[in-house]
Amino acid sequence: LAGADTLTGGTGTDTLDYSADTTGVTINLTTNSASGGDATGDTISGFENVTGGSGADTLTGTSGANVIDGGGGADVIEGGAGDDVLDGSAGNDRIALEGGADTIDGGADHDILDVYLSTDVTVDLGTGIVTGTGVTGTTVTGIEEIWGGSGNDTYIGSANADTIYGWNGNDTISGAGGDDFLYGESGNDTLEGGAGADTLVGGSGTDTLSYASDTTGVTVNLATNSASGGDAAGRHDLGLRERYRWLG
Repeated sequence: LAGADTLTGGTGTDTLDYSADTTGVTINLTTNSASGGDATGDTISGFENVTGGSGADTLTGTSGANVIDGGGGADVIEGGAGDDVLDGSAGNDRIALEGGADTIDGGADHDILDVYLSTDVTVDLGTGIVTGTGVTGTTVTGIEEIWGGSGNDTYIGSANADTIYGWNGNDTISGAGGDDFLYGESGNDTLEGGAGADTLVGGSGTDTLSYASDTTGVTVNLATNSASGGDAAGRHDLGLRERYRWLG
C-alpha cells in the first residue's frame, strides 16, 4: 500500500506483493531497491518473490530461484541466473532469458522473450523448449516475439504469427506456420518462413533465404525482392529494419 514502508522478508521464501498498485513499480530484489507507485520510499530486504500490479512494472530477481508475476500492464521481468518462474500475466510484457532452468509464461496479449545471452541457444515457440549452455530445461509459453542474443542461435516460431529478431550472431530463423515477421539483423543468417505470408528481412551480413522445406516449387528474385509460389506465396522482403533494444 501507499506510504514509505520498511518490509523485511526474513528467513524462508517470502513474497513482496504490490498487486494493489495501479501506476507501476520498479523492484530489484538483488539490490533491495524499490521505487515508483506504492513502492515509493519503501525499504525492502530478504525477499525471493515479487508480484506486480496493473501498471507498467519493472521487476528484477536475484541469482537464486525467484517467482515473479508481472500482473497487469506492460511489464519488464528479469529473473536472473536461478531457476525462476516468470509470469507476465496480462499486458504486453518483455521477459528476459538469462540463465537457469526457468518456467516462462508471457500470459495474455503480445509478449516478448528477450535473450540476454552471448552463448548459443535454441528457442522453439512451437514446442516451448529452450536448450543451450546454462538454459537447458527452460520452457516458454505465451510468447509472440523473440529478441535474439549475440550467439549463433536457432529460433523457431509457432503455428501462429510470430515476430523474431536474430540480433547479433549467425542465426537460423524459421517461422513455421502463421504470417511471420523474421529479421536476421547483423551476422550471416539463414531465414525460412515456412507456411504463411511472411516478411523476411536479412539485414546486414551475408544472409540466406531458404525454401528447403518447400515441395511444390518457388520463384524468388533477390534483385526485385519478389517471391511467389509454394511456401513463397504472399511473401515480402522490405529490406533492412532497425530495432532498438534496451536492457532493463
